[in-house]
Amino acid sequence: MRRFWTIAAAGWLISLPAVLHAETAPAEPGAAPAAIAPAGEAVAPAPTEAKSETPLEPSPVSKPAEPASPPEPTLLVNINLTTQRMVVTEGGKPKYTWAVSSGAYGYPTPTGTFKPSWMSKMWYSKQYDNAPMPHSIFFKNGAAIHATSSINLLGTPASHGCVRLAPSNAAKLYALVSRHGKERTRITVHGRPNYKTQKIARLRASGSRQRQAYSPYSYGYGYGYGTYAAPRYVYPGDAPPRYYYGSKKQRAAALKKRRAATRQYYSSY
Repeated sequence: MRRFWTIAAAGWLISLPAVLHAETAPAEPGAAPAAIAPAGEAVAPAPTEAKSETPLEPSPVSKPAEPASPPEPTLLVNINLTTQRMVVTEGGKPKYTWAVSSGAYGYPTPTGTFKPSWMSKMWYSKQYDNAPMPHSIFFKNGAAIHATSSINLLGTPASHGCVRLAPSNAAKLYALVSRHGKERTRITVHGRPNYKTQKIARLRASGSRQRQAYSPYSYGYGYGYGTYAAPRYVYPGDAPPRYYYGSKKQRAAALKKRRAATRQYYSSY
C-alpha cells in the first residue's frame, strides 16, 4: 500500500509542469480553450477552424479611350476648276452657285478635300507686294478663298493660286464659315482649268505680232532687238524716246502715272 502511494506521487510530480504550461499559454483569438486532462493522460489538441481563403478576382484591364470621331460637316464648298464655278451647300441643300477665278497657268490651285485652317477679315499678301485679300479663308498653305476687285476676270483662271470671288459673295461665304465653324466646313477642289481658251483670248487681244529685227537704236535702250523698220540717219542731239522729259515737273508727273498703273495692276491679285 505504501508503495502504491509513492508511485502515484511521483507520477503527479512528473505531469505537473505540463499542466502549468497549458494554463499559462495564450490562446489564439477565436480558438476554443484547451481542456485540462487529468494527470497521466495525453492532452488532445483543440480542433482549429480551417481558414477559407477566397482567391482575388483579376482586375479588369482598362482599354485606351478611342479617339472621338470628327463632327459631320454641315457646310460644303465645292470648287470646279474646269467650269470655274463654286457651289455652296448648307445642311445638304445647295444654296449658292458663284463664278470663281482660280490659278493662272504656272500658278496651280491645290486640289483635294480640305477644311479651313485659319481666316482673316482683311489680309495683305506677303508674297505679292502686299496685295489686299479681303475675307480670306485659307485652306492649303498660302492658298485661300478671298474677294477680288477684278470681277471681269471671274470665270477664267487668272490668280496666283488662290480662288477669287466677287466681294459680296466672299463676304457671304466668310459669314457662313464663321457661323458653322472651321471643323464643320469642308472645301473640295477638283477638275483641271482650261488654259487654252485663256491663251487664245490673250493673243487676240494683243493683235498681230510685229516683225522683230536687230537694230542699234531700238526704243532708246541702245543695242538690241526692236520693231523692224527701215534704216535712218541719227543726228547728234537726238533724244531717246519716252525717257526724255523737258522739265522736272514733266518727269515727276510721268513717274506718278507709272506708280499708279503699278498699284492698279497688283491690286487685282
